[in-house]
This record gives sequence, C-alpha cells and structure tokens, in this order.
Amino acid sequence: MSDLFVRIFWLPRKYSYVSIKDEEVYMEYKFPKFEKIQNYDNSRFYKIKYLNKSRKLYKQQKYKESVIFLIKYLNSDILKNVSLKQPSIEVDIQHALAHIKLNIDDKKVHIRSNIIKINSHNKIVALRKVAEFNFDYFDFAKIVLQDDLLYIDFEIPLEQAYPKYLFYCLYEIIYGSDRIIAQLVFKYNIEPLYEIKRLSNKEEEKVVGYIQNVIDEYESIKQTFREDNKNYYQWDIGVISLYKLVFCTHIRGDLYYSIHKTLSVAYDRDMDIVKKIDAISNFFDKLKKHHNLEQEIYDVKLAITEREYSDSEIIEEFFKDHKEVIDDYKKNNKNFELSYFSVGVFLRFLYLYNVSKNYLNPINKLLIKCSNKDATKCSKHARKLFIKLSKADLDSQRVGFWVSIVVYIILRMYFYKG
Repeated sequence: MSDLFVRIFWLPRKYSYVSIKDEEVYMEYKFPKFEKIQNYDNSRFYKIKYLNKSRKLYKQQKYKESVIFLIKYLNSDILKNVSLKQPSIEVDIQHALAHIKLNIDDKKVHIRSNIIKINSHNKIVALRKVAEFNFDYFDFAKIVLQDDLLYIDFEIPLEQAYPKYLFYCLYEIIYGSDRIIAQLVFKYNIEPLYEIKRLSNKEEEKVVGYIQNVIDEYESIKQTFREDNKNYYQWDIGVISLYKLVFCTHIRGDLYYSIHKTLSVAYDRDMDIVKKIDAISNFFDKLKKHHNLEQEIYDVKLAITEREYSDSEIIEEFFKDHKEVIDDYKKNNKNFELSYFSVGVFLRFLYLYNVSKNYLNPINKLLIKCSNKDATKCSKHARKLFIKLSKADLDSQRVGFWVSIVVYIILRMYFYKG
C-alpha cells in the first residue's frame, strides 16, 4: 500500500478552432492532458480492522492495548521497531516538519511535539503567533513555553483515551505541529529545530518549472473563460489548478497550507461564486510574486494520510451527490461540460478520501486514456466510470475476483489429479 495514491495532474487545453471565411468557428474541446508523479509512497491506507480492534479492547478495559491498535490504524509502520512489552512504550513519529514523541505507560498517554526555540530575534513574533495558534488550531492540545523552547503538550489518562477522541487528538497535534512550524519557518524566517531535507538542484528545478506551468495554464484558461463571461468555468480551472499543486509531492511549507486554505474557501457554500474566483485569483497572484519558492520545496516523510477514511457507502454517497449534474449534462448533450465536471469531481474525490487502488486505478486509467482526446468520446467513458463508482463496491469486487481465481485453481488441481 506504500504506492497507494498515484498523483494526477491536469494540463488544460484551450479551445480548438477551424477558420471559415475569416471567422473562428467552435470545433471541439479537448479532454485535459494528464500525467502522474512517480514514486509517491507517502500516503497510508487506513485499516479499519485495527480501529475495530481498538474499540473492542477499550470496551474490555484493556486501555493500553487499545491505544496500540489505534496507532496501528493510523499507520502500522510507526510501531515496526518499537517494543510493545515494555511498561512504558516510547514512539517517535515524524510527519513532514513535525517530530512527535508519544509515551504510553500503564496510567496515561503523553504526547509532545517540539516546535521552535525562542531567542531575542524571534521572541516577539513567536509569542504573538502562539496565542493565535492555541486559539485557531487546537481544541485538545496546547502550546507551552519552557526554557526558551516552544512545544505542544497533551496528556490524558488511559481510561479516558477513547479511540475516536484520541484519534482526533493525535491528528490535531501531528498536522498542527507541521502547519505551525511551516508558518514560523517560511513566513517569519525562524530557524527550524530539525534539518529540512532538500531536493537535488535538478529535482528542485523540475518542481519549480511545474509550478510555473500550472500558473501559466491557469492564467491562460481563466482569461478565455473571463472573456466569455463563464464564471463557473473560471472557478473550475481555479480549483483544478489548486489540486494540481496540492497533489505535487514536494510542495510543502506555508505554501502547502495556503493551497488547502484557498480550496476551503473555493468550496464554501455560503460564499458567492465571484468572491470564490477572486480568492483563487488572489492566491495565484501572490504565488507569481513568491521570491523564495525553492525554500518551500523539499522532501518529506508523512506518518499518516491527510485524507478521510472511506468505505463503499461513503464513496457511493459522494458520487451520487454529483450524479444529477452528470445526468443533466448527458441529457442536454453537453459533452464538454460533462468531461470538465467529471475531472473536477474525480480530483476532489482523490483529495478528500483515503481510497484503495481498486478505486484509484480505474480513475487513473480513465484520465490517462482520455488525455487530450475529443471531449465527446471522453464524456462517454467518464460518465460510465462515474456511474460505476456511484453503485459498485470495488473493494468487494476485487476480493471476489481473487476468490474466484483461487477456487478455479483448486478445482483444476482436483480434476487434474482425478
């Protein structure tokens, strides 16, 4: 499962035109061109059996064992080299810039994450931001200052460490730590406690070039839709461009969280579409003027996935929520709209949910197959997959497939011996 999420990127194409008597007549739209980043091995797939076991052990008042299985649910590799028979279990978790120490003994769970060291140069900025962080980022943990060291601290008695509660505490601390460190380091130029692993010059240039291509494509397509007064399509190219950035493995730092924040604004149901488009446009305007882009490009090791748990019911519900629009486009023969809308939905799906390859691979196959092809033909394939995903439990189908293969082999062996 280490290569679970293939990262897919969209390189949009402009309209194609044919000239007739000095007039440009609309001919066709091309389906977007897709590529994938290789060797993306940071995402983790939740194993629900560990969460169920954690809940069961908690009900049996086996609190320490319950915590252990909850950590396995987050990422079983975290405990790979940890002795679980000791009275006090020490676990080190590295997630991007965050370094978390987790201690589990017979009475409590203690979590600590070091942030930065305070000095005379950064003291005012750091302490001012700490107040904001405690208020904005944390519901359970808190940031503490001791001997010039800022760190996040959380402790809970074992009998109160209900799996769901502890899961959210861990999630909050892990992601809150990385986000705070990223902001202090890259926005306020405070020295990090731990070394940041940089890319080679060649890799760095490749990522910077990719970001510039995303910006250029966004500006070009946005301008086309602006001239046609198609606000919804300005929004679409905006969010798809944001997905292209957030799916890029090595884009991190404060930039990474700014992308997330802009996506959150873009999907705010209470906000007017024009304001959403303006927010996306403002983000890209700032990105174009970013003078230290290379600083926010580096190699990372992620301990847990950012995406939400998914099962067949959740996945079916997600696609059914969008099916009415797909059906409407099909009914009115709006093939470009159907293809374009499907792109956004598929990328949104990969952005939100932790899914198995049984779901990921068909989407990736469709996007690569239709890359830069006629939208009319692509819309048919997109709609077919859309319906399949909205109805089918692909994980169960995959298990059923392998069961059928095993049964077939056993029967062949049996009759062969006979």
